[in-house]
Amino acid sequence: MQINSTYTPNISMKDTLRAISLINELIIKHFKEKYEITKIELPAFYRKDSELLLPIDNITRKIKFDFGESYDIATFPLHYANWRRLMLKKLEAESGEAIQTEGFTVWRDEEVSNVNSLVRDELTFSIVLEDEVNKKKVLSSITKEVTILINKIGQIIEEEYQVKKKTPNYWPTIETQLLENEMPRLDAQQKEKEILGEYSGFILNQPGKKTLQGKVHRQKPPQVYDLYYQNTIIINDRVNYLPIHVADISFYANKTTLSDQLNMFTLEEYTDSPFYKSIIDGEHKEAIEIKIHKSQLYMALLGKGHIGEVQANVESLKVRKSALKDKVYFI
Repeated sequence: MQINSTYTPNISMKDTLRAISLINELIIKHFKEKYEITKIELPAFYRKDSELLLPIDNITRKIKFDFGESYDIATFPLHYANWRRLMLKKLEAESGEAIQTEGFTVWRDEEVSNVNSLVRDELTFSIVLEDEVNKKKVLSSITKEVTILINKIGQIIEEEYQVKKKTPNYWPTIETQLLENEMPRLDAQQKEKEILGEYSGFILNQPGKKTLQGKVHRQKPPQVYDLYYQNTIIINDRVNYLPIHVADISFYANKTTLSDQLNMFTLEEYTDSPFYKSIIDGEHKEAIEIKIHKSQLYMALLGKGHIGEVQANVESLKVRKSALKDKVYFI
């Protein structure tokens, strides 16, 4: 278990580790009671002969395996959404079945400095649904379910480990459906930049300082999410009371939606990918992904979080609100 060096809970290290284990157990137990779950280990890297299209070079980090006179090159992935979608297809998962994965995603900005690297450990459930569902209703229902679950776990942790007696203020979920709210007013290039790019703020790692060090706009590969049906759950750290991004709930795109999303941007290099073609031309079950950002959840429920993480989320909110012309939609 990795804990940030500037993480300062108000309980002992032993109780912190026990509380972290309990948080994980309660989340997994909740979903196991509802779905038939298969746990799958994530791949550490992609090879050239992978069934997935390799992410574009400027957002990955290649690694060389040396075997004397020969060598092999693989690529560390930054996103696993496409891989999980492929696994659901391979497992022929039916309604009520799900896969569970745990792993790390890494953003590394070597051009600025290796210090400016953001690591997130994620617990993810990819769940197959009935073929005909009301996406808006299901998204709202599952978002509410996850928020209630987090609230319940927070209360259990507070009672079990005598965490500081300040119940987190659970914000209403902030919807990140930019296509619905703002995208129609953007041209193709602006849409591509907004959806395929991601803003993050990084902070000087000096405790007590909240000075923004820099903001980096990164490109990311297209994923199989339905951009119209995604929610983000943000709650407040119970010590410094700043918002922390703890979870995402996203529908996977169906063939029509994915085709529209690829055509909406200048993504010709992806349209010939066997992986994307298999989704657009083939049959895929309706599925939704619940992604828990574990380290952020620990920070929110157990005490003071990493200053850089907290401030980065604040900056992300500012960028998001600016994109929406200061309109934030709550449910």
